[in-house]
Amino acid sequence: MIDKQDLESLYGCKPREEDNYLTNFGVEAYLQLSQTASLYKGLNVEILGWEAFEKGFGKKPIKDLLKGKGPLMNQDAVVVPCNPGNSKQWFLLVVLPKEKELLVLDSKAGSFAKPTTVNAISKMWKLLQQLDSSLNVNHWCFTTNTSMDIPQQGNNIDCGVFLCMFARCFLLQSPVPCSKRIISVRRHMIVELHGQELQSFTEPSIQEGAYYAVEYQKTYYFGRALGCPDGSFINFKFRHSTSSSGAKVFDWPRRDDNDRVHSPSVFYGLAVILGVGPFTFPQLSEVEQVYQWLRKSRKRS
Repeated sequence: MIDKQDLESLYGCKPREEDNYLTNFGVEAYLQLSQTASLYKGLNVEILGWEAFEKGFGKKPIKDLLKGKGPLMNQDAVVVPCNPGNSKQWFLLVVLPKEKELLVLDSKAGSFAKPTTVNAISKMWKLLQQLDSSLNVNHWCFTTNTSMDIPQQGNNIDCGVFLCMFARCFLLQSPVPCSKRIISVRRHMIVELHGQELQSFTEPSIQEGAYYAVEYQKTYYFGRALGCPDGSFINFKFRHSTSSSGAKVFDWPRRDDNDRVHSPSVFYGLAVILGVGPFTFPQLSEVEQVYQWLRKSRKRS
């Protein structure tokens, strides 16, 4: 159960950063919705709660920590919301027993494996060894992402939201909905918690004259929407990329830089364009992350 305070922290827009952090109750309630949705895809998923993992392991018998849980080694996936000590940073720990893989998804990753993620992996490995002493570390893969692998948060308060989205999209094999503003994702999560089921993220209709990032011929381009005559295909005029002082910029379209693309090819927007030629897109880094995430998600499915 979650209370008014949990929902208020999810709603966001509080002046103090700490008041916008998702609580462990809110995070675990959302993970339970993802667990239920994964059942319809034929997956057996178990959740090990924050309090049991961060505070209970090593202090309570393992059978008490896992009371009411299914056998972890028989699951398709085990998800654990992690927020160790006073780190104030949520990240997701995922165990894939059948693939013999243990990985961390962190929305504020460093250029190296952070001590908090290494400690979480080590703790989970010790827990698994208590369940099955025959496990061989040499047969398992241990992974943590870098900042270039998956979308990253742009502030200090949205780690819990990203954790929930990572769990949802990893289990259901769908892309992270980063084309929406994060505040919209927070509102959407409240609706889902109220209805006690996950709901599709509906993308806004394409606005004529606005700019979007479009997947096109094994790469992506920024294009201005010229129109959407039948709702399935959109006409775009694309900017072509170039470089200026080592930075990636975009110039005026050539005469033939327009084409008709299928609407699912649009993966980011609205995009803001600056300058008078060459132009820049302030969201370029985020668009790169979303595009790489989409490619990796497609390979997994």
